Amino acid sequence: MIKQNRPEDFIPILVIIFVSLLIIGIVSMFVFVAEGNNMSTEGTLLKQLRMEEGYRDMPYRDSLNNLTIGYGWNIGSRNLSREEHIRLFPGKPYPLNINQMSDIWRTTPLTQSDAEYLLETSVLIAEGDARELFGEDWSNIPSQKKVPILDMIFNLGLPKFKKFKKCIAAIRKHDFKEAAKQVRNSLAYVQAKSRYERIAKELEKDDKTATPISGTRTK
Repeated sequence: MIKQNRPEDFIPILVIIFVSLLIIGIVSMFVFVAEGNNMSTEGTLLKQLRMEEGYRDMPYRDSLNNLTIGYGWNIGSRNLSREEHIRLFPGKPYPLNINQMSDIWRTTPLTQSDAEYLLETSVLIAEGDARELFGEDWSNIPSQKKVPILDMIFNLGLPKFKKFKKCIAAIRKHDFKEAAKQVRNSLAYVQAKSRYERIAKELEKDDKTATPISGTRTK
């Protein structure tokens, strides 16, 4: 004789399905919020750089004497990827050095669409560099503090930013007032006071007492 299931027999199964869907929903919500914060940080920086730097189609020397183009992009801050090279310098040998790129842009000015591409790509790379430098600590840094940090990495490039050892140590401890102090004590501040004073103010704005990130060791 075949046993027929009673309605109450399905209750445990329905409970398991409900709990599984609830867990999936909660996880998805956290992922969405995290991605939204990243997009907000990057979007804020992009808007800020467009307004402050302005678009320039020919290479020029910035206040730090770096060869620069587009929306304040430091030509020597990093090596272009092959994909970027193909878009920006079609038909040219890969890679090109700083002077070769500058010479090409002096005869064939950078288009605004390529400047936008270079800006957006560079901000994404700066965010990746920050994740590499700070590791899992990066997700614990408040979004409003990430903008000035990414601005420095964008402007200087990761190798030069890593020389701000005391500033980085302060950021790891969430001591943003000390981080701002170290920015003001830097050569970059002397050479580009307007930009780096803004960065310092953004770091120390609404800062509370230092709250070290759990498990972080200052290097």
